[in-house]
This record gives sequence, C-alpha cells and structure tokens, in this order.
Amino acid sequence: MEHFPREVVDEIVSYLDFPDLGNLIYSSAQFYRCRRELMDRRIKEQTEYLRRRENSSKIPRQELISHNAFLSTLNQTYLLSRPDETTLKLLVSFFSQELIFAWMYPTAESGLEIRVNGLLEDTRIYRKRFPHLERLAWIIRWNGLGEQVATTINEWHKRNWNAIKDDENLRPFIRPDYDVDPLPPHPDDFTPEQEMTLRGLEFFTLAPIVYFEPQDAAAAELFNRFNAQAWAHPAFNRLKLWLSIPELWNIDIYHLEIKIVMQTRRVYRRIARRPFLHPILFKCGPFPGFSMQILLHMRSIETSRRGAEPIPGCRYWYEEIFVASALWDAFQMYAHAGQYISLFQQTFADIIRGYVFIFGRDTLSDLVLNIVFFVQDRPLPVRTIIARTMARELKKQGYKYVNDTARNALVGMAGGIFASSDIGDREREKGGHAPIGGSGVMKLA
Repeated sequence: MEHFPREVVDEIVSYLDFPDLGNLIYSSAQFYRCRRELMDRRIKEQTEYLRRRENSSKIPRQELISHNAFLSTLNQTYLLSRPDETTLKLLVSFFSQELIFAWMYPTAESGLEIRVNGLLEDTRIYRKRFPHLERLAWIIRWNGLGEQVATTINEWHKRNWNAIKDDENLRPFIRPDYDVDPLPPHPDDFTPEQEMTLRGLEFFTLAPIVYFEPQDAAAAELFNRFNAQAWAHPAFNRLKLWLSIPELWNIDIYHLEIKIVMQTRRVYRRIARRPFLHPILFKCGPFPGFSMQILLHMRSIETSRRGAEPIPGCRYWYEEIFVASALWDAFQMYAHAGQYISLFQQTFADIIRGYVFIFGRDTLSDLVLNIVFFVQDRPLPVRTIIARTMARELKKQGYKYVNDTARNALVGMAGGIFASSDIGDREREKGGHAPIGGSGVMKLA
C-alpha cells in the first residue's frame, strides 16, 4: 500500500465514506501523506451538501454521522499545519455555509428547533457537529480569516434582504408611522423567504434565551451557578457558533422587533437594522448574570485570535451594548411605582463587578464613561444616586485605575458636587490618586 500510485489512491477513496476514510488516513502512511489533497476535494463536496440540505430537518442518519466524521478529520488535518491559500478559501466558503445552515434550520412557531427526523437520537447525533465546528472556528480565527467569513455572511444576508425588501406585504413594517397608523400590522402573511431573513435571528438566538435563561430570583445574583448551567444547554449551540467569529458580532442584521408606544398603549412590529449582538444582549437585560456568561464566552474567543490586536474598528464596543441593555431594563423597572432603590443601585454595582471580572481594571475608565453617556439625560436626583453608587463600588474595585477624564465625567453627572465619604484619603493611603476636590466632597474642576 505504501507504493500505490496516485490514481489507485483516488480510486480507493472514491468508494469510502468519511468514517472509513478517517480510519484509513491514520492507519496508512501513504494516505496520511496525501490527506491534504483528499480533504480539499471533499470540502467542496460537503459545502454543496450543506447547500442542498438548507432549511431541512429531514436528514438521513448516515449523512449526519458522515458529516461529523468529515469535520473531525478536517480539524485533525489542519489543526497543526497551516493550509495553503486555495484551502483557506475553501474553508471560508465551507464555514460560512455552516453558519447559514444554522441560521436556516427549521423551527417550530414558538421558535424552538425541531428534532432532526423527529427523533431524539438523530438530534443528539446532529448536535455532535458543534464541538467540531468550534475547533474549526479556532482554525479560522488563527489564520486570520474572520473578516472574510464576515464579508461572505454579510453579502448573503444583503442578497436575501434585497430580494424581499420591495414586497408589498413588508411595507407596513418598514418605517411605520406611529401617529397615522391606527392599528399595528400583523406579520401573519410572511413568505418562507421573508421568515428566514427577518426571523432567523429570533429563532436561533432569542427564542432559546426566552426559554432557557434562568428566570428566578436566584439568577439575579451576578455570580451564581444557574447562569453558567443555563449557558451550557445545547439550545445555545447555534448562538455559540455564530459568536465564534468576532468579526460577525457587529455586522448589520435586518430583523423583526417589537416597538411599544406607551402614549397610545399600542404594540407594533417593525423591521429594524441592528448589529448582530444588540438584540441578543438586550433580550438578556433583566439578568446581567446571564449576559456576563455571554461576555465571558466572547472574551475567551477574542483572546484566542492570532496576535493581540483588537477587533478592527472597535475597542470593547460589545461591553457598551451590555451597559446599554442592563441600564435600559433597570430604568424600565425603576419607572414603576413601588420599586426599591436598592435594586436599582444593585444594577450599577453588578455592571462594575462584572466588568472587572471579565476585562480587569485597566480599562475601568471606559466603563465609567459609557455609563455616564447613557445616564447623562436623566434627572439630577437620579444621576446623583447613580454617581454615589458608582463611587462606593469604585472604592472597592480600585478607584486609582480611573483616569481624570472619567472622574470629571462621574462628578459632572451629579451636577458638580456630591458626598463621597473620604474616598480620596482612603485611596491616598493605598498609594492611588486622590479624586478631584479632595476628600469628603468631589467637585467638578
């Protein structure tokens, strides 16, 4: 077998499925040496296979097993050796198709994914692909292909949107006039193509959050095991797959969202264009602990990219979305009569603690500036409560890490002066910087 000509090798491989091919590659030196050429041809075949199976929940079990074996062999082939340029293009096309396949997988009307072939065992086999895809995403990131994947997905989504944007039944959902329209439109007449484009994000990301995120009092605590257990549920595998490429986090997605007009007590559905991560974190807003699990997952992915450079064009921008989502929910709750101020204050303390836990203290000034930006238009008494709460928490987390710009912004948020219980003296004893205005009172410079 060691001296087989290439034509014989190709003939043998043509009769083998991926489980057998994987065993043969690692049992024969001849096949092991030519494994890269064998995988290049098979990547094209599997990409076409995924296109044929788009939007289908009826997949023969043998195809599921074969595809899992292909992913395993693919990872073993390219994990330790850099692919050439031709193979890199094939990997981008294949991985992008896996993302599209996850987006288009059929779901029930409630948003939950349908079992493969209606069987639990086939669904279990199907979900075995996700650990393989996470390792493949690591190869994609390490070879610097994230931007190419994001470009491919962005073009695919734009093509879908351009194909439906002029449809007559979509016009009431695009920039609705809330003052003129007497009744909100209802999205019952969407075609399958429109459903796939506008509700795909809802089905594979937002519906699992609604059903499986912890929704009890214990989950309100920032550091608890319930949020981590919920995040490990298989229902979040598709979301984790889309989060596996950092360049996808900020691409624009058209989706159907709810708009509530409080003055007239009407609920509209409208088509909005949002960065991919926005609706996800806003859906998790009531439970910052679960949002923190998502941010921890994203942080682990970001730090596994090749090199230390940040995501192009942004710096911790996804932390800004977390702040906006958490504060939006906090102010919504605070607007109702009978709410405890301590619960409102706890949100700001949790944001600071969670941020320090995930990102450390070196960029704590960015967090302070973000919070000030989102609350600067609130009434002065509310801003004063927030500023005092943040000052107390920053004393615990390390006020010396906050630069002068952030300190000025924090003091100015409270109107220029507020009591701060000798924060400067305590920090001076620790070798830190004294806040502006000395101890006892912080004044705007």
